[in-house]
Amino acid sequence: MINKESPARFYHHVLTCGDTAKPLDYTPVVLRECDIQIQDENVYYGDKANQNMELSAGDIVSYQTPVHIEDLYFKNRTAGSNATIVVVGII
Repeated sequence: MINKESPARFYHHVLTCGDTAKPLDYTPVVLRECDIQIQDENVYYGDKANQNMELSAGDIVSYQTPVHIEDLYFKNRTAGSNATIVVVGII
């Protein structure tokens, strides 16, 4: 739910995955809510230590609670198959 007392600012970012895990964004941003869409290829995601949750191309992960996007890490499921990840959210 959007706090009506403060104006919403929108966030958009595109990440091209690699074979080594990297954060969704290196900038420390807290999103009040967001949708993360996996495009092109399958990926693994998780935190800095473990990326063991598999997501398929076309999947959308939604967060309805605050999330620190620099804590979400992604990497290719198949080496060399670089996936595109798109996140849109509300700061």
